[in-house]
Amino acid sequence: MGQFARDTIEHLKEVSWAVFLLCIVLAGLTLVFGRHLGYAPMAWICLGFALLLIVVFGTIFAINLIGVVAILGIKRLGRQKGLL
Repeated sequence: MGQFARDTIEHLKEVSWAVFLLCIVLAGLTLVFGRHLGYAPMAWICLGFALLLIVVFGTIFAINLIGVVAILGIKRLGRQKGLL
């Protein structure tokens, strides 16, 4: 496994932990505010925030991955043509 793959997996682990911890905080907010506003509405609200959070973090990760792969492809193409 190359350095790029190891770094990518480590980055994915860090992002996954951040999303997991934020989802735990949202679950706690559901329990805290559920007493005042009702558990079902708060569960749906926090679930919506959690899904939004997952989509945003996933999009950021995907854009970063696409950018890095594009840069690596340009470098490889430049080496093959003798430009870099």
